[in-house]
Amino acid sequence: LADGQPYNVATFTITFNDEKNYVHVQFFNALTIETANSFFKALAPFHDPEPDSILDFSEASLGSFTTENLKEIVSNRAKLTDRHHIKVALVAPKDLEFGFMRMYHSLASEEVPQDRKTFRSTTEAVAWIEESNPPKR
Repeated sequence: LADGQPYNVATFTITFNDEKNYVHVQFFNALTIETANSFFKALAPFHDPEPDSILDFSEASLGSFTTENLKEIVSNRAKLTDRHHIKVALVAPKDLEFGFMRMYHSLASEEVPQDRKTFRSTTEAVAWIEESNPPKR
């Protein structure tokens, strides 16, 4: 995928920032566990080398998610051991989604050892990701 060219799937887009070496995933609409599983498959092309990630739920709804869904995501995510060393910024400006992201953070903290933070704004998330990813020369 070319820098800045989104990879579109029905409920999310993945945009790679080649200069700063991170992916920005924007989720849309009501998400399901199936969406989460297709996301992990779509992320596969980015596994070498592994970039940091911004997972942006600003335009998404997690109203149909359950704690069991989050546990399944953590379990699936724990199997991707090559992604354990990266930074992940979770963006959720709405209260329900923010709560789910904090719950994911808590559930994943032992099984998925990565540097992860939850933010209310994309601007804050981008700043945090970019602080450790200087531009390529």
